[in-house]
Amino acid sequence: MSSAQLEEVIVIGNSILLAKRYIISFTFLWFWDYALTFKDEVNYAWKGRKSWVFVLFLLVRATAIPDMDALRIVLARIFSKGVRPHHSRSDTVHTELKHFSSVWRGYRCDRTAFLEILYFNFVTVFAQTTLTLRVYIVTERNKLLTAVPGFITLTQFFFGCYVWVQVYRLGAVVWPSINYDSFRLCFFNQTEIQQVLILSFSLIYDLLAFLIIIWVGRKSSNLRGSKFPSILDKIVKDATLYFLVIFTSHLLVECFLLFAPTTYHLLPAK
Repeated sequence: MSSAQLEEVIVIGNSILLAKRYIISFTFLWFWDYALTFKDEVNYAWKGRKSWVFVLFLLVRATAIPDMDALRIVLARIFSKGVRPHHSRSDTVHTELKHFSSVWRGYRCDRTAFLEILYFNFVTVFAQTTLTLRVYIVTERNKLLTAVPGFITLTQFFFGCYVWVQVYRLGAVVWPSINYDSFRLCFFNQTEIQQVLILSFSLIYDLLAFLIIIWVGRKSSNLRGSKFPSILDKIVKDATLYFLVIFTSHLLVECFLLFAPTTYHLLPAK
């Protein structure tokens, strides 16, 4: 392997490590979110009529992460049928950048793209549904304030489905062509505008949900005195933490998509 190719491999490895750290960071935040407010939110939501909203809220909060992991495993088995990864544990690695053996070519890279976009779409919808239901509860079932972030979630979901079905037309990028042990990296090849739109939906949703939760919390505080009810106090703190970490990270990734060199693989290879 030449020194130039070696440098490319090092850059790709750093990109994979960065993606892993990003995934680990917001996964930890999800667990923190669950631990912080789950008990109080259930008690708070349980008061009054137990509508389908409460049932949906409870199901999403209790099963989101294990359901997503199970979904990833099932989909990986379906769309990777007949493929023998070079390393026995490769099919369990969740990352946008995949390393497979020489059998992974063309349409199989498209399968990877198909699976990754589908998985990302479901994870995003689960996370945003949880936050939308939280907005619904905190605003004391205000349908108008809930409808706006809910509409953004649906719009992002259907746009994600559109990108999902376009995978085979776009074609997955296989890059670089390194003549060393048949290495291949499969990218799910969205266009730049598609990537920016998907992240923009997330940014708008996160900002709106955060502002609604903080506004309702402050309004409640003014009406009831200086002390928050326990659940609102925790949700406001939780929303602040969510906003500072998730929103900021999404903003940084979008900036990378717009301005970073293509060699960092945050844009489709030209």
